[in-house]
Amino acid sequence: MNVTEAERTELAHDVIKILDAPRDNRLEEVISIRYAIVIEHAGANYSAYAPDLPGCVATGESLANVAEKMREAVEFHLGELREDGIAVPAPASRVEYIDVTA
Repeated sequence: MNVTEAERTELAHDVIKILDAPRDNRLEEVISIRYAIVIEHAGANYSAYAPDLPGCVATGESLANVAEKMREAVEFHLGELREDGIAVPAPASRVEYIDVTA
């Protein structure tokens, strides 16, 4: 199944909503970091990874579902890094689309 441009746009909006949504109503300082994630269609589901966080992956039934699971995976991954005394890596990857003649 090919992902259409409309589905990509919808996914981008869903990812932004998920990443921008408040985690909960705690009154504490929150540091927000935006990481790039790559989502791939994997037959019957979707898989995702964060290029700046090796080993941080997730799968989901839909684009929105894998984006939400990836958010949870990134938060867990960062928590484990902090717990182990490892510095949280700064986001460095960029995502660009190019148009080509096929």
